[in-house]
Amino acid sequence: MNATGGERAGRRALAASAWDVWSLPAAFWLLGTALLTFHLGLWTDDYDLAGIDPVTGRIERLTWLADSPYWRPLHLIFTMALETLSFHRPWLGHAMVNLLHGVCAWLVFALARALGLGRRGAAAAAVLFLTYPLHAQAIHWIAAFGTLASTATALGACVLAVRLVRDALRPLTLVGFVVLSWATPCWNEQATGAFLALPLLAIVFGAQRRGAVRGVLIRAGVVSAAAWIGAALYLAMYVTHAPPEWRGSRAQAVGVSEVFEGVVRLAQGVAALHRWEVELAGAWAMSVRTASAFAILVVPTLALVVVGGAAWVRGYVAWSAGERAGARRASGVTVFALVAGVGCFAPILLASGWTLELRYLHAPSAFLAMAMVAPLAGVLEWASERVRGAGAVRAGRVVVAMLVMAAGLGGSLLQLGYAGAFRERWVRDQAEVSALVRAAPSPSPDAFFLPVFVATEGVGREGGRWSRFEASFMSVWAVNWGAPNIVQQAYRRRDVSAGWVWSPGAESPVLSAEASRVRVPTSFRTELQPADPSRKGAGYWAPMSRVVPFSIESDGSVRVWPAFAVTYADGSRVVSPCPASGAGSRLEGRAYAVPSGDWWRSATLRAAQWSDGSPATLSRRFEDGVPLDSLWLHSAYAALPDRDEATFELPPGTRRVAIRAKLADAHRSTDGVVLDVFAEGDAAGAAWILRGREVRPDDAHGGGWRVEVVDVPSGSARVRVRIGAGAAGDVTFDGVWVHTLALSAGDDAGEAGPASGDGR
Repeated sequence: MNATGGERAGRRALAASAWDVWSLPAAFWLLGTALLTFHLGLWTDDYDLAGIDPVTGRIERLTWLADSPYWRPLHLIFTMALETLSFHRPWLGHAMVNLLHGVCAWLVFALARALGLGRRGAAAAAVLFLTYPLHAQAIHWIAAFGTLASTATALGACVLAVRLVRDALRPLTLVGFVVLSWATPCWNEQATGAFLALPLLAIVFGAQRRGAVRGVLIRAGVVSAAAWIGAALYLAMYVTHAPPEWRGSRAQAVGVSEVFEGVVRLAQGVAALHRWEVELAGAWAMSVRTASAFAILVVPTLALVVVGGAAWVRGYVAWSAGERAGARRASGVTVFALVAGVGCFAPILLASGWTLELRYLHAPSAFLAMAMVAPLAGVLEWASERVRGAGAVRAGRVVVAMLVMAAGLGGSLLQLGYAGAFRERWVRDQAEVSALVRAAPSPSPDAFFLPVFVATEGVGREGGRWSRFEASFMSVWAVNWGAPNIVQQAYRRRDVSAGWVWSPGAESPVLSAEASRVRVPTSFRTELQPADPSRKGAGYWAPMSRVVPFSIESDGSVRVWPAFAVTYADGSRVVSPCPASGAGSRLEGRAYAVPSGDWWRSATLRAAQWSDGSPATLSRRFEDGVPLDSLWLHSAYAALPDRDEATFELPPGTRRVAIRAKLADAHRSTDGVVLDVFAEGDAAGAAWILRGREVRPDDAHGGGWRVEVVDVPSGSARVRVRIGAGAAGDVTFDGVWVHTLALSAGDDAGEAGPASGDGR
């Protein structure tokens, strides 16, 4: 009976200890990660990755492994199966993603404990990782399941690596380590960068086993070699089999200079994401909006946070003081975790043309959370040994527990804001495609829906102050692999398809047009004729008889256009009907203006070069019925003086130039640039035609631009557009879009809107 009573007491103590450790993290997980599980839907890739028959809604296939077995095979098997099985029940996919994020947080705790941190430090690291607000894409997007799985396998492999190096090379543990470490790149390559830190385990444990340093070194070498061989085999498989156009393929090898340039760009990008006004201010505003809309869920969850917080503080104070990492161990853990976290960025730098996405922070943050906590834990343990009086020690622990709790609560609320933004984007997408079906209920066979303008990109607009946050939530029309699928699923027809429209400032959905056809940038899952097979980026021809041009206004309403007004270099227009919308369509009473190929050849400005001598390129647009050239004048990772100016050649007869400028992704509300335009000619001399026009973020919000129309001296052959730092002197934006339009006598730069293509 005594033994039974002791066992019961032990179980009660164990349960109480588990409650103290995990009650608060569980409440945070519910608030920030899982609260809207049953209210979230699909986003971008989700529409394409599911193997669903658009006509019947039945499953066609579960995996994509046969298509690209050399690229992330576990991702192609399991993520695609999850996408397919949860397509009609998105909550199922989101639940799996949410649970996997919780598993990753538990593995952070397990790894920190294995490395030697006490429960206080390990639990704090797990909470910081769990509630890190910039996990947004990873924890609220079904397609990111592979990213989380890669983080989990990397963490699990590191836990086993610690056991192997610390204790002995046990066969079963070694097999488990090899399986997990080799599986990591098969989910996602990024987390394999953590294995760069494995040799440092010899430092972490060698210092405490001075009599067995040689054995620790050997075991660390074996473990590191096993992980690196697996990563090398995967890399060799990918590089030798990936198509030339894929990032990281042999044809797109990255040079050393590009890697170093990428390091600077990556550091700047990560730093920018953590500025409140860039990203998190928008998440907070959306969190307030979401909490108001879902108060019935948020209020009880906050009550759980309070209850869990009380248990957390009590347990944090009472946990055994004998579990100390020690200063030397804490230093070793810090170095290991820091190298592992930073190493997770290395695979990104080896791929050409990368852009920083929020999901790229999931694996690094798992290790960097430990790197943040370990030195603090060591300092606190050191202080607790030297501070006299139990009351002071307890007070210090209470303060630390409250700080961790406050950080977790703030992070969870910001995560809730991201979840609300994903929900809002999904609701908008569904409403817009439903409005499209109502506007064109019976499209002709093989109809090709072409979004010529979408005004509802992004979410959370509050005066446009959070451009980076709102731009993260692209509409389904902004990705070329999403639009065709959502249209097929909406109409339950395989023969229909769709084009796409990028975010404002990028490539136009219409490159050029002729009387009977229109040229579009890409042909994804759509049979279209290549405009020029020998030239990359030449686009594809879509017959006017197949095209259904439509636009989405800022209120979400859909306008279907009955025709294109093809604009030629001499200003003439030919109206080409687009009858594919079919019977019963609600059509606009005018045509939508698009440029002809002749217009591009003879009437636009031609970029010559940057001020540093490198060639400059144009992205051609036809915005609001006005044909424009857009120039990306400055990038965040290039020094401003290197690309502060571009030269344009003017077509003969140019009398005026319309200059429209906009900041891209402004990171501070005070940022601005000064725009100068200088006209010159071989016979006419040179003259400034625009001096000191400042362009600020407030000029560009809501899709607007700072517009200047200036006279050009007769005989001018070129204009030079120059930008410089504004009054703030702090140029921390991603770039400046400058649109230029050469105007002949009688042209009107103010002609705007689809009405300019009116065929009447």
